Amino acid sequence: MKRELSCFGIAALDELVGPGIPRGSVINITGPPGTGKTNISLSFISGGLESGEAVLHVSFTSVPLVNIIKDLKDIERLRPLFSTDEPMIMDLLDLRRSELLIGIIKDGSLDRLVLDHPEAMAFRNAGSWFAMLEELLGVARSHGVTTLLVDYDRGPQSGVGMYVSDGIVSLFREGGRTAARIDKWDMDPELVGRVVREEVPGAWRK
Repeated sequence: MKRELSCFGIAALDELVGPGIPRGSVINITGPPGTGKTNISLSFISGGLESGEAVLHVSFTSVPLVNIIKDLKDIERLRPLFSTDEPMIMDLLDLRRSELLIGIIKDGSLDRLVLDHPEAMAFRNAGSWFAMLEELLGVARSHGVTTLLVDYDRGPQSGVGMYVSDGIVSLFREGGRTAARIDKWDMDPELVGRVVREEVPGAWRK
């Protein structure tokens, strides 16, 4: 069930990008470790499940996502992750498996997609990983799949998202709280520069 707009499932972030994330767009979530990128991407996936959408979280690192999810099982908005039998997690440590993912997208059975740290592929496939990413995102856009691209903060002018995304939401720490800023938003450039902050430290992780 494809919806015209998607959300993160975290009120402050949804207000930041209001009225929502347009279907088929690619949004880069970037920031240093500990700012909640994984939590936000899982909230995005969980929200899709709750709405009856088909979702997939693809990890490009060797850290098993299932171990991280277990530590988050008490977060109410992530409950749909623990009450589904649908496969929604895929590890893509080998570029040869990218054809499988592209096939899933072309099949038309996917609504939301998270690509978790695809830049890690550069260490294993330095010459071809970016071309793979561009192809993957092109297919996702053409099939109306809303995609979150999660990576480490390298600054809005030098990160992967500057070249392949429609929007960039940068996370950073400020006074013990996490804040989010829109550094790019092609759908509405007037939103660029908007900032929201957690009301209390750790609020976006609960």
